[in-house]
Amino acid sequence: MSGWSNNNKAHVFAWIDLLALRELDKKVDFVDAGPKTMGDLQFFRPAESPQMRRSRAKSLASQMDNMFTLLHKGGYEQGFNSNKAITAITDVLVTKSKTVEEFGGVVDDCYMF
Repeated sequence: MSGWSNNNKAHVFAWIDLLALRELDKKVDFVDAGPKTMGDLQFFRPAESPQMRRSRAKSLASQMDNMFTLLHKGGYEQGFNSNKAITAITDVLVTKSKTVEEFGGVVDDCYMF
């Protein structure tokens, strides 16, 4: 994974889409978003059961997959399809300590823009 960079479309689209879906505060600029954790996102509720968190994360991942492919005209990297990309994104979203930078890396692994 390369570093968090505004020269990487996957990173920029990950940040923009998290803002658009109101998962990140609108005041968080690109640089400050990178070290934020999944636990900082709006959907992440610590008191929730792991099953409920995974269900909500999968729903968010599905929305983001649509944004990446339909809105941003991204394609899937070799070896990925919608299901594999959604699973990879979901696996990051449910891990409280994972950062937005790491999330952007997974987006970069799954999609080409």
